[in-house]
Amino acid sequence: MKPIVLFFVIAILLTSCSSPQLSNEDIQSTVGAGIEQTQAVNVTTPQSEEPSEIQANTNTPHPTNTPRPTSTPRPSNTPEPTSTPTELPGQGIAKNYVVSEEDGGVLVEVARIVVAPKSAFDQDLFDDEIYDDKSTIVEFTFRFVNSTNEVIKFGYGSLTASVNGEQVVFSDYSWRGDFGDELDNDILPGSYLIGGMRTGIKRSSWDEVTQIVILVEGAYNSSTYDDVTKDFLFTIDVSGWTYEPLPDELK
Repeated sequence: MKPIVLFFVIAILLTSCSSPQLSNEDIQSTVGAGIEQTQAVNVTTPQSEEPSEIQANTNTPHPTNTPRPTSTPRPSNTPEPTSTPTELPGQGIAKNYVVSEEDGGVLVEVARIVVAPKSAFDQDLFDDEIYDDKSTIVEFTFRFVNSTNEVIKFGYGSLTASVNGEQVVFSDYSWRGDFGDELDNDILPGSYLIGGMRTGIKRSSWDEVTQIVILVEGAYNSSTYDDVTKDFLFTIDVSGWTYEPLPDELK
């Protein structure tokens, strides 16, 4: 065989054994399919656990409920200056242990009386209009002692006094001029109460007062309302009184 013929035979054999050449369209089609497959793989590939953990860790926890502040106790009521009988530094008259009477095992004592001009007192005591036209103040302190085996009570609100003929009803001054123990409370057997009322008069100056009359309605059983004592009526001569200091046991 001639060399030229041999060359052509070898070329034909090589051509038949090699892969067919791809056209440009086939190449682009192949590349596009590969891209689509890559995108499909990227879309369907599940996210790794690591980003999920990071996302979970970055969630800000809800703030816990802040406890409500506890209520601040209200300040206790400041005792008013009427909590004790008056001890005047200036003009006026006062007498201790004035008069007493016992009936049915119950002692009623007028423990102290003060008569003085309104100007001699702390003026904060008279911020109620009932004192506006009163130039003279009369202060009464009582001691009620229960020596019976019953629980008793006085009708203290109806207690009445007359100062130089000018009548004073204690209930008119309730919650204004009272001080000490509340005398209309129950009194247990073997117990006592000390308290009183600061009243006023307008027709006599303090140094003109000569007589005081006091009516204390009788004590009664607080359960049955039966009378335990009679009424107590005291007529007191104030002439010649001076000023006696307030004893500790009546404060």
